[in-house]
Amino acid sequence: MKKLPLALSLLALTVPGLLAAQESPALSIPRIEGAMKADGKLDEPFWQQAAVTGMPYEIGPGENTPAGAETTVYIVDSGKSLRVAFKAKDPDPSKIIAVLRDRDSAFKDDFLGIRIDTFNTQQRALEFFVSARGVQMDLTYDEANGDEDESWDAIWDSGAQIDADGYTVEMDIPYSSLKFKHSTEAQLWGIQFLRIRPRENRFVYSDSKDDRNNKCQLCQQSKISGFAHADPGKNILVNPTLTAGYGEDRNAPGQPFSSDGTNIDFGLDLTWSPTPNNTLSATYNPDFSQIEIDGAQLDVNTNFALFYPEKRPFFLESADFFTTPSQLVYSRNIADPDYGLRFTGRSGDNTYGFFGASDTQTNVLRPGPFGSRIGFINAESTDLVGTYRYNFNSTSNIGTLVTHRSGGDYSSTLTAVDGKWQKGGHTLTAQFMHSETDDALGYSADPFSGDAYFLAYNYSDREKSFNLRQFSYDPGFRADMGFIGQVDFTKSVIGGAYRWYPKNHFFNQISINGDWDITHQVSVERLMEREIEAYVSANGKMQSFIQTGGGQRVRYWRGVNYDETFYTFYGQFTPFKSWQFELFYRGGDQIDFRNNALGRINTFEPGVTGSINDNISLNLNYVDESLSRDGGTVYHARLLDTRLSWQFNLRQRLRLAIQYGTTDFDLSLNPGQTDAELSDFGTQLVYSYKINPRTVFYAGYSDNYFGSDSIDSFQTNRSLFLKLGYAWQP
Repeated sequence: MKKLPLALSLLALTVPGLLAAQESPALSIPRIEGAMKADGKLDEPFWQQAAVTGMPYEIGPGENTPAGAETTVYIVDSGKSLRVAFKAKDPDPSKIIAVLRDRDSAFKDDFLGIRIDTFNTQQRALEFFVSARGVQMDLTYDEANGDEDESWDAIWDSGAQIDADGYTVEMDIPYSSLKFKHSTEAQLWGIQFLRIRPRENRFVYSDSKDDRNNKCQLCQQSKISGFAHADPGKNILVNPTLTAGYGEDRNAPGQPFSSDGTNIDFGLDLTWSPTPNNTLSATYNPDFSQIEIDGAQLDVNTNFALFYPEKRPFFLESADFFTTPSQLVYSRNIADPDYGLRFTGRSGDNTYGFFGASDTQTNVLRPGPFGSRIGFINAESTDLVGTYRYNFNSTSNIGTLVTHRSGGDYSSTLTAVDGKWQKGGHTLTAQFMHSETDDALGYSADPFSGDAYFLAYNYSDREKSFNLRQFSYDPGFRADMGFIGQVDFTKSVIGGAYRWYPKNHFFNQISINGDWDITHQVSVERLMEREIEAYVSANGKMQSFIQTGGGQRVRYWRGVNYDETFYTFYGQFTPFKSWQFELFYRGGDQIDFRNNALGRINTFEPGVTGSINDNISLNLNYVDESLSRDGGTVYHARLLDTRLSWQFNLRQRLRLAIQYGTTDFDLSLNPGQTDAELSDFGTQLVYSYKINPRTVFYAGYSDNYFGSDSIDSFQTNRSLFLKLGYAWQP
């Protein structure tokens, strides 16, 4: 199902740029020591002496109009932590959306917080948010790539209280979680205060104005000064983990279950920052984490390997350092590492990073022009990644990336250079890549190599945007530490968009966009695809977003050029408090890849996200897809992914996940298919107790069932697992 972006983009910062230049002086932050309990009550004496500011501007959907609710911000330097408090008034507190949720999951509720650039380089910032119910959310933001990463977790304290006037939030953020240069003199930091208030629209309030013609975000933040002699701490984190699991499995109904017994593993993550802007981390036996099963994805009539997100803390930490225009680093390729080492840092305009791991299992994504698959090499491997980037300013840079994997008779090395230049509304992005691979168990008994490049130009302002892109991947190009699923092609794209901002209307933003692209195979003189598509979209009341459109294309498959016409619709709206509904539909022509014929596709993907009460949340996604041709249905697939969560308090949660999928086949239209029906069913029940992101306890059970028209559904496996983690900061 198509999803909107997370974090600040989900927070309704959906405009092309933010924040007009600030001419106001920096806000001076006083240093006041004293004990604090972050409970949202503002009863500590030092708040009476704090620096005070507000959020007078509505920057979304309004353009620097007066905020619809008053917010007062208090800031104090305690010497060891940054303390921030918010008094968020509301004309109708009964409409505040405040649900008990797990950490990093309250982006649809009322919340507020800060985005802070402690080095004042306008290149990277940290974001700390707290919901009206006290749920913590933290992210990183990289200006060079325009990316936010919610996988980053810091250890900090906060609390919230709802009252008759609105709600109050307190934050106590240790300086060891912020990282900054230690100085005996006053420092200047960049900061923005944000409040998100979802009602008939998703209102965004800020302390600073918003210039929608400005593509740079961090360079337009407000400034705060102070923090002389602030103590960043020892910057040491020791995080041991203990996991235990017992599993049973079988291959057929009626067979007894077999088991390898109880598996107990000890793991350890160590993090040390010798300086505030350099971090060294090591891991031993990082657990893959069964805590959250992967989201269900439909795997019918598709030729490319499915992508699943990373979940291990060691690989998530500082992942944005290794981001490039192409996905050349995909740490989930490191399937079962014994140990790993990572070093990341910044020095002035220089950013650098390295990580390496010893993997007991070698998974390789083997790409081609018309599909990809996951291959397995029966050998241990050494996996290495290194990166360096020089930043000319907050939005222009040049960098390089090197990756290497080797094990047994297999090796693959990739080198890449990329750069970005931005001035005003103009942006140029380029990346050049070269790989050398020796993979006797893969495509060739002989070593092979390949080149690839990506070029893009984009212009955008408040109303319009225009883009040109060119891709090229040689047949022998491989990114074995990344996720590049297609090679042996060149592609050219030209597109654009125009936006309107109606006032006093149901819709507050309407846009049209479209593009034309053409793809040729490199190794053979062949047209692979030529496509034109156009869409109309709108944001409006009830926090709604709709998009509809379609296109036409010519696509090559197994010796035939197929003409396809397609159309799509996506709608999302929140008609009731904390209940969001969405629907994606796709229809039109679709190639039956397995049988090399043209059919008609119908895909419905409804979804519901909401809160049954202040403690229980539901997330339900359903896919119904059918492909028909020649008077029959080639396949009819249904997939249900349900997550039910009972949050007892901010620390304790019980979550039930249910995934069910079934696919029916017309055997007369699918030569070689032996079963007319396949089904699978899986459940997972997990209890969690979290003191902070690293001090945790999990206990859970999971199982899976499989069935077909020839085999009654039976339980194929079942397992119990425990995990205990503890974070120690001396």
